Parts: sequence; C-alpha cells; structure tokens
Amino acid sequence: MNKTEYSKSYWNPSNWLCIAERNKFSSSILYNELEIMICRFDLLNPNEEENFISICYSYFLLVGISLENLTKGLIISKCVDYDEQQKLVNEKKYNWNKSHHIFKMIESNFRKLNEGEENFILKVEKYLRWLGKYHLPMNPNEEIINNLLNSKDKYNFETIYDEMRIMLLDNWNKNEIHYEKWFERFNNQ
Repeated sequence: MNKTEYSKSYWNPSNWLCIAERNKFSSSILYNELEIMICRFDLLNPNEEENFISICYSYFLLVGISLENLTKGLIISKCVDYDEQQKLVNEKKYNWNKSHHIFKMIESNFRKLNEGEENFILKVEKYLRWLGKYHLPMNPNEEIINNLLNSKDKYNFETIYDEMRIMLLDNWNKNEIHYEKWFERFNNQ
C-alpha cells in the first residue's frame, strides 16, 4: 500500500467503523454462547467453567477493540481540516492514544457517561489493555480484577455503541466533503 492509499484509508472514519462493526459482530456471537452457559451455570463442570471465563475474556477484548475503533472513527469524523489531521492525534482534547485508554477518549469525544457506563468502560479498558491478553498487568501496582459478566454489560455496550455510531455517521455526512476535497488535493501533490 502506498502512502496515498494508506492516508486515504486511515483518515476515513468509515473504515474505523467497519472494523468496529466486525468486532461487535464477533463479540455478539460470544455473548450468545455466554447466555447459553449462564442458563446452566450450576451444571458446568470445571472445564466448562474455565471455558466460560475464557469466553468472557475474549468477549470483553472484542468489545474493547470495537469501542476503541468506533471512538477513533468518531474523532476523525469531526475533522473539517484534513490538511491538519495530525492535530487529531496530538491535541490533548481528543485524548487519542495508542495505549488503549478508551475511557478518556470516550469521555472527551462522546458525552458524560453515567456511573454504570463508566464502570463498564473502565472494566472493558482493563481487558483491552492487558486482562484479555496477558496474565498480569504491565504495572505491578494495578489492581487485578475478577469481574466477569454482569447483567448490564450488554445493555451498556449497545447503548454506548449505538449512540456513538449515530454521532459518527451524522458527523461524516456533514464532513465527508472536506475529506474528499483534502484527498483530491493530497492525490494531486
């Protein structure tokens, strides 16, 4: 992929949304399996209990990847000056980062979260940053949680996701013209 193709793809919020949608879809398949297991939780043998935990970890990791991509797409969708796109990743107000701290990105670019949503995002962030990938946090002072699925997780995820998706699409409908003009100039350089 050359620099032009890379930039066109990177700065298009639809591409970030596409990856978010893929991960959301995959997480929903895992969630359906978790629901089946919950219905018979008392009957699970030790192997099945470990499978339940594994699926929970994978579910939250995919939810985190989905929300991170959606949030980055939302940030890009606000852009009206693509010639200065680097400001999006450098300006503190957007809290764009590569360390998976999605709580700050969501809080800065979306809306004020209620307490349940905050707790959910902070939980998902732990899975995204380390719990879904490693056996220990990178920081030895970080608390290790044993917080698996609760009854509000799916609702919080879908509420936040759906609202952010609508915001991204609304912004993109207004600002896509700026992207197209920028890309035309960029391509002719």
